[in-house]
Amino acid sequence: MKITYDLILKQAQRLHGIALSEERAAELCEEVETINRQTSEAVASLQVEDEPADFERALLDLKDGLK
Repeated sequence: MKITYDLILKQAQRLHGIALSEERAAELCEEVETINRQTSEAVASLQVEDEPADFERALLDLKDGLK
């Protein structure tokens, strides 16, 4: 699904009762597109065999190493 500023406007109103300006909706649309693009790029680098717990373990190892 393509995220558009019109979709942002409608969802803000429908789900949150917020009336956004078209300018703010366009800004939010850009931010969402950036997040979606970066997430897609990150997912592309994952292997089927990657274990989600390995990521947490790596973060904990880094945290322990920074003490």
